[in-house]
Parts: sequence; C-alpha cells; structure tokens
Amino acid sequence: MWETIQRCIDAVQDERRVLCERLQELILELDPRIRVTPSYKIPTYGGSSGWLALDYWKNGVSLYTSGAHNIEAFKACFPRIKSGKGSINFKMGHEVPEEAVKSEIGCAVDSSGSTLWHPSCASCRPCP
Repeated sequence: MWETIQRCIDAVQDERRVLCERLQELILELDPRIRVTPSYKIPTYGGSSGWLALDYWKNGVSLYTSGAHNIEAFKACFPRIKSGKGSINFKMGHEVPEEAVKSEIGCAVDSSGSTLWHPSCASCRPCP
C-alpha cells in the first residue's frame, strides 16, 4: 500500500512534491498509525470519524477534508490562502502556517468533536 501512496506523491517531480511530502509528514507526526489508502488515485488518510487527502493542482498542493466544517476556522484565520468548500489550496512560494494546518488535520480526521486526537482544534481557539 505504501508503494502506491509513494507513487502518487512521486508523480510530480517539481517543488510541489516537496510541499506534498511536508504535508504528509505533518499528518504522520500527529498519528503515525493513521489509516492510509489510495482513493481516486490520491493519498487518503482516515481517522476515527473523518478523512483528508492530498493532491496536486497546477500551482500547488490541496488538502481535502471530509467536510467544509473542518476548515471554517482556518479559512477565517487565513483568508488569503485559497480554499474550496472542504479544501485548502496551498500555492507554491507561499508560507504554510504549519501549526494551524496541524490543527485542521486533527479536526478533519476526528470530526467527532473529541479533543483526544488533537486538543488544539482551530475551531476551539482564536486565530494566531
């Protein structure tokens, strides 16, 4: 399975790959045992009640979540970072607010409202 995930990440040989690998590191730092599967040919990470996925786009890497509610706080705190209904689109060359991203990752994979997975869920704290 990891070979399939790595092939997805290796599909791009430019600077987007470095960003994608860093986002994956953030996910795995939070839970090294997280369930990782390819879905629609992209790496998808599953938690107790939600999921997130990484994929490339023309100018960067997108972090998709299982619902818009998972990124509402992030969108409010970082309105200049392009986002969709349930995704955050990180553009190459722009700084990634890693601590905020970690919070959103935690919220996305444990959208049950539990604070066991990641206690600093962005929806529970003010913007940095």
